Amino acid sequence: MQAWGWITIFGYRWLFLGVFRSRRAFVTPPLLTTFFGLRQLEAQGLALTLVSPSALIALLAYAEAGRVDWVIGLPLALDGIATTSAGVKFASRLPERRMRWLSAVSC
Repeated sequence: MQAWGWITIFGYRWLFLGVFRSRRAFVTPPLLTTFFGLRQLEAQGLALTLVSPSALIALLAYAEAGRVDWVIGLPLALDGIATTSAGVKFASRLPERRMRWLSAVSC
């Protein structure tokens, strides 16, 4: 197989793993803004809703195996919940271009 064939195969593999597994929060917003015309803020919100169910399932699986440090994890989770609205408020005030740039460099 030629090099472009391997690049295509691994590119699609990376794309679908990113959309349907752990990296979906990083892969989905650019796809939604590019192909579906969503604004960056809408795309990021939708990506977070895609990640939440799999994150919960992963947490339950790790907790069942005894691999969760609740003393550290619970305060971190509560802090994330408490600061989400401030982050959304800040993000909604940013210009669209700046938000896309920040999203791209934070990956």
